[in-house]
Amino acid sequence: MKNLKITLVLVFGILAAEAQQLPVYSQNFLNLYLNNPAVVAAKNETRFMLHHRQQWVGIQDAPRTSAITLETPLGGEKYAMGLKLNTDQVHIFKTTTGEIDFRYRLPITKDHLLSFGLGGSFIQRNIDFNKVRVSDRTESNLLSFNSSQMTFDADFGLLYQWNNLTTGLAINQLMNSSFNYEDDISQQATTYNNLRHFNFFGTYDFELSKKPITITPTLFVRHIQGANLPIELNTVVTWDKKLWGGLGYRQNFGVVIMAGAQLFEQLIIGYSYDVTTGNLQAYNKGSHEISIGYRIPRRSQQPQKSSQVSRTLRNQQEDIDFLVEENEKMAEKIKEQEKALNEQKEEVEKLKKTYEDEKPAMEKIIEENKVEEKPVATEQVENDINSTEETPTRLSEEDRAKIEALEKEVEALKQQIQANNNQGSGMDSAALMDAINTKLSAIKTNSSNNSENAENEDESYSKYFTVVGSYFNMEDAKAYQRMLKREAGVDTKVVSRDDRKFFFVYTSEFDNIDAALREMNRLKKTSLKKHINGNFWVHGR
Repeated sequence: MKNLKITLVLVFGILAAEAQQLPVYSQNFLNLYLNNPAVVAAKNETRFMLHHRQQWVGIQDAPRTSAITLETPLGGEKYAMGLKLNTDQVHIFKTTTGEIDFRYRLPITKDHLLSFGLGGSFIQRNIDFNKVRVSDRTESNLLSFNSSQMTFDADFGLLYQWNNLTTGLAINQLMNSSFNYEDDISQQATTYNNLRHFNFFGTYDFELSKKPITITPTLFVRHIQGANLPIELNTVVTWDKKLWGGLGYRQNFGVVIMAGAQLFEQLIIGYSYDVTTGNLQAYNKGSHEISIGYRIPRRSQQPQKSSQVSRTLRNQQEDIDFLVEENEKMAEKIKEQEKALNEQKEEVEKLKKTYEDEKPAMEKIIEENKVEEKPVATEQVENDINSTEETPTRLSEEDRAKIEALEKEVEALKQQIQANNNQGSGMDSAALMDAINTKLSAIKTNSSNNSENAENEDESYSKYFTVVGSYFNMEDAKAYQRMLKREAGVDTKVVSRDDRKFFFVYTSEFDNIDAALREMNRLKKTSLKKHINGNFWVHGR
């Protein structure tokens, strides 16, 4: 019975231990050297780190893991060395690993770096049966049985760095070393094999432009001989390399909450809490992990490209690129403005030439289409003042000449009639005088009506336009409109003659001649005068 109990405990305990041969940390982004020897002093600084993890709080004898690492460059950037000590306690099994690692860096180009890491380790595994709980305390042979074995193994790793990208691949327990346990009672041996582990990770620092904020996602993919291990993905947000916080997810195990700080440029403190999901969720209160580190930045005689300097240079480059882009945009705008100015200049010169070429013909057209106040003779003004009639009579020169001729004839007839009276003629001179006066009044009235009709014909237009430019085609009129808007800020319109052979650019439209003439006189007193070709005038239609 004793032999059976010992064998069962040994076998099942070892099988359980094989499921977690290498410890897993939630804050491995702080110390990628834990699983890859090629990461030793990857940032060219000496660093000391301490990690402790308590898994599945609330479950008795749950895994507890601790690790101490020390890494430092050796005389430059190419070589580095690291020391690592790790203990992993899982119930009655305790594994202690001591490892020394060396790293060599091969610069492919200025920005592309490839590193190789190789490490040798001594692994000691203890089995403490004193922690076994049995129902029969008299089985002293079982309770006093302890075993300790030691073996040697090796790790190999690759690391690739390019600007903010870092990827790595490691093979742990490369030699497939093993432990042989022999039952002192049954003389039966059991072998425990250290299986190869393949670890891949990839991380990238997304630095926000002109802000001291970095977002770093990290992916971990693990594989053990014969099985895939859970995939991990976490994202950490760092502010000015001083404070950080993040979230992670471990496949089939749970969610990780992380936070930490870097104090005084050297001290590093980090904490994480795992929220368990799956079958174990109801039996534990999560997992806790704490990390403490101390870093000594390496000061080389040659200038080194630190992350802060890199960020500053990148920000300066972004500023330069922004200014270059703005200058290019400004240069394009200047070219467009120069092109527009040249086009405008050509347009103005074309208008001037058109005006000079068409000036004689256009002046004739303007005279034919111009509406203006007709001058009143001084004699007529005096008659208007002395007249007692409400509406003064305005006679044309032709009618006035006819009336003067008739008046002379009447005067001659009067003299003839007077002579006849003196001679005793029987002719009714009074009746003849009345007829002559009546005829003369009729002639004056008719002449006055003709004059009024002519005047009404002059004022028969329904619209009057204050014209500032005249052209023979619409294209020139439109060009002149653009020039006035651009140089004088004046909005204008275009009206054409009924035959559409002449186009007049005008500022305002009125229903009567007086208003149009007042507006024309006002325009003459403004600065618009220097922008027009010719004079202001009024067009009626």
